[in-house]
Amino acid sequence: MDPKLKQRLVGATVLSALAVIFVPMLFDDSGSRLDTRDFEIPEIPAQIEQNQPQPPQELGDTEPFVPPVSTSEPVQNSPNPEPNPGHENKAQLTAWVIQVGSFGKQENADQLRDRLRKAGFPAYVESGKQNGTVIFRVRVGPELDQQRARNQRDSIARKFDVKGIVLPVP
Repeated sequence: MDPKLKQRLVGATVLSALAVIFVPMLFDDSGSRLDTRDFEIPEIPAQIEQNQPQPPQELGDTEPFVPPVSTSEPVQNSPNPEPNPGHENKAQLTAWVIQVGSFGKQENADQLRDRLRKAGFPAYVESGKQNGTVIFRVRVGPELDQQRARNQRDSIARKFDVKGIVLPVP
């Protein structure tokens, strides 16, 4: 057989095989779509009320700060609240975190965060300023269910002998 003819036949066979493999992919949409899900994201509430205790002026470098727990009674809503014109009543979505410590040095906060992560808790460090001083808060969460956050706080207290507080996050 002529070598040129042989090369042409092999080339035609390879191109035909590639066409059989790839042409159906061009016309079939089933493999190209990502798995998408439709869901509604609630709007951000117009007014978010947070009652978070403030840490004291002086922060220790080795001891975690635990804000005092509020002992005040919750405010009772009136039995017939008046509707707010212009705003629809929508369910508010609140997440909860456990603050287990507040430090003046990032190294101390990182050490506690690493110990919590090693035990399987989703811990992170959040920095902020308090009266011009940078503080580092160690938090665990977030959790959508407040009771689950409280149970997690109790578990942390048993394992690490650290008292934490459950706080809402927007």
